[in-house]
Amino acid sequence: MIKFYTKIFWRNFLKNKSSVLLNLLGLTLGITCFLFALLFFIYETGYDNFQINKDRIARIVTTTLSGDNETRTALSNSFLAITLPKKFPEISSVVRFKRFDGRAEIRLKDPGKNLALENIYYSDPDVFEVFSYPLLEGERKTCLREPNTIILSRRIAKKLFGERSGINQIVFVNDKILKVTAVADEPPGNTDFKFEALISINSLPKANPGPWVYTYVLFNNVQAMKTFQAKLNIYANEFVNPQFEKEGVSISYRLEPLGTMHFSNNSVYDTPKGNRTTVNIFLATGILILIIAFTNSINLAVVKTFSRSLDVTIQKIFGASKAGLIAQHVMESVIVGLVAIILSIFLIWLFLPEFAVLLNRELSVSDLLNLKILVSIITSLFVLGAGGAVYTAFYLGKVQLADTLRSGTSKGFKMRIVPRLILGFQFFISMGMIVASLVVYRQVKYLKDAPLGFNPKNILVIDLPQGDKASSGDKYLKNKLRSDPDIIKTSL
Repeated sequence: MIKFYTKIFWRNFLKNKSSVLLNLLGLTLGITCFLFALLFFIYETGYDNFQINKDRIARIVTTTLSGDNETRTALSNSFLAITLPKKFPEISSVVRFKRFDGRAEIRLKDPGKNLALENIYYSDPDVFEVFSYPLLEGERKTCLREPNTIILSRRIAKKLFGERSGINQIVFVNDKILKVTAVADEPPGNTDFKFEALISINSLPKANPGPWVYTYVLFNNVQAMKTFQAKLNIYANEFVNPQFEKEGVSISYRLEPLGTMHFSNNSVYDTPKGNRTTVNIFLATGILILIIAFTNSINLAVVKTFSRSLDVTIQKIFGASKAGLIAQHVMESVIVGLVAIILSIFLIWLFLPEFAVLLNRELSVSDLLNLKILVSIITSLFVLGAGGAVYTAFYLGKVQLADTLRSGTSKGFKMRIVPRLILGFQFFISMGMIVASLVVYRQVKYLKDAPLGFNPKNILVIDLPQGDKASSGDKYLKNKLRSDPDIIKTSL
């Protein structure tokens, strides 16, 4: 029976190539747009899902009130990592990240081969007990316990050592001599905190990272994390704020669960953030495009019904059942849908690198191997089969030979109501998307063209090294730049 239906489908395809190819093109483009939108949605909402302790980790952020000035920062006081575990037994561990001051360069013995590091931090020994960053080499519990030790990412280690092991190798970070104790694998792109190197916080004088650090707390259980905010407020009011009263400064702390950090409000010194509204709009747009493609496919199937009445009548004369006719049309729609999905996956594979660059995200083809995408594909095939094929098959199942041969029958008019309704629905969605796109375009154009009060194309910002030795050359550099006739003004 399947062979018979397949043969009928092939004959119909040869007979109506243009309409089938048009249907296939619309479905392919619609499914491709939807899958791109779904990939972005899954990526953005999946930040730090690989962390085993994700539900028990929270970051402490700070709001500082000085007079009428309120400042929200992603940092918090470094002494919290020492005092909080002693005072609150529900805290399992606290980990700090202190950004390396100034520009950092790493090298081996040869001073001529310096490699710049963008994301380098000092961190506590328990960092790999709290976070699930994968290690390729080294021991998770002890790799940052000793002073003057460093952990490198796989990318940095490969640039320095090639295929050799990095363990126990000596590297130089600016003037610091450090021993490599571990090499970390590259984490997924959708992680909130990324690093190229971690230095033991015990390498700092008296292990003091300074007043402000990123602070992450690991709780014993989820319930303890949910109820800790009230205790943190009391702690800030009773133990922290009295120290700042003379300066007229008030400090409050807030817990940010790791799972909500990517969509949290932007703060000073914060990690890159996403926008929940933008992500939802992106997905909604993909769904609307998919609906337009599906309604177009269903509409084409309904319209083609009129030219197939005679074929169905002959099939019924030769014993075709109503269930058989339904199965035939469902199979035809599913075949077209399967071909469209295969072509869509090929297009995604082809254009995904450009799509990732456009969104500044680390998307890869492996992200397609996701349960949500598989469920979406199966649902799409079901909608295609049930939405158009079942309806047309039921209609064709009622077609009689006398009705087919008799002109002016009213059945055709009743059938034509459905394409009109579908077409109206399709136009309604299309016009809404066009209007929304024009509004967004005008807003973006305004933001791009709005006068800033200065010409950003003529201004250069340089990140200078910090520290006593480095700062002594700042004035010399400033005076040197002033002597250049092409430079109007300089500022430190």
